[in-house]
Amino acid sequence: MADVVKADDLGFVAQLKNFSEKIGTYSTDLGLTAVQVAAIVADSAYLSFTVLGAIQAKEYGQAWTSRKDRLRNGGAATMGTFPASVDVSTPPPVVLPGLEKRFRALITTIKAHPAYNNDMGQDLGIVAANAGEELTAPTLKVKRDGETVVIGFSKGDNDGVRIYSKRGSEVAFTFLALDTKTPYVDNRPNLVPGTPEKREYYAKLFDDAAEHGDPSDTVSITL
Repeated sequence: MADVVKADDLGFVAQLKNFSEKIGTYSTDLGLTAVQVAAIVADSAYLSFTVLGAIQAKEYGQAWTSRKDRLRNGGAATMGTFPASVDVSTPPPVVLPGLEKRFRALITTIKAHPAYNNDMGQDLGIVAANAGEELTAPTLKVKRDGETVVIGFSKGDNDGVRIYSKRGSEVAFTFLALDTKTPYVDNRPNLVPGTPEKREYYAKLFDDAAEHGDPSDTVSITL
């Protein structure tokens, strides 16, 4: 049976954000107090801050490694700017450890209330997907971070994704990377140093090293 709580960190961030933004609408019907609502809002804010901070810290380390390699081996016209470190100057209020456990307990309380119904659960994002709703293709999102491209992806309950890429003057997609945890950072230098190039990506799901399902939509970005 599928778990109601999202397993991957970014999925859990999105789930808790949706829940915290909508739970106030149902709080009176479900017998929840203002303190309970405020607590889940605080949990959501601190989870988002912490997960995104962890991703940025990983990208920061990768950017410094790329800079070191570029310094030693070349491949770019300039060294570029220094990587931006994680900004922790204005964090949200700190919450206690065990956030997921608290969320699961609240879900149990809500579903036991007489006023709860499935439509409400669907809106709050606390209804597990049916077997027939399993992910058949990943979803990709790309953004630029300095001289790298950050590729976020969804993989559902699958082992990971295989990412394919085409850039600049290339006419065909080729295999780029296999990754099991979002995001993947493409830190390759441009084919022509100092010249902007378009990069395109798509991905497929894999389990036990075997691809399956449909390819994702193709996404693009100029670096």
